[in-house]
Amino acid sequence: MDYAFDAPPADRELLDFAVRLAGRAGRMSAEGFFGGDWHSRRKEDGSEVTEIDVAVEESIRAELSSRVPDDGIFGEEGGATSGSSGRRWIIASTAPRTSLTACRCSRTILPMKTNTGRPSV
Repeated sequence: MDYAFDAPPADRELLDFAVRLAGRAGRMSAEGFFGGDWHSRRKEDGSEVTEIDVAVEESIRAELSSRVPDDGIFGEEGGATSGSSGRRWIIASTAPRTSLTACRCSRTILPMKTNTGRPSV
């Protein structure tokens, strides 16, 4: 079965950067959740967010702004930052929000879309 589609190939250097960045975000989340005391609050939409979620997103934003300053960024906590490169990174921390206190686990997803509208990294 051929699963090819017409999206451009991923830039290997950018892909490696994204993998390293996601790894650092995962370590930061793990250290925060398993390291002891952490707090959450309800957002306006009723969903729950922890200070760890916010810190991880801020860290990712800082890295992206430094490495790819012309790229747009959309974060679940920090909203949108426009860019001019035609690429946009989406930062989303996901966790079983129904039971954060029972299951101290989280993951950060970091897709990057190009102006083709398709995920590229």
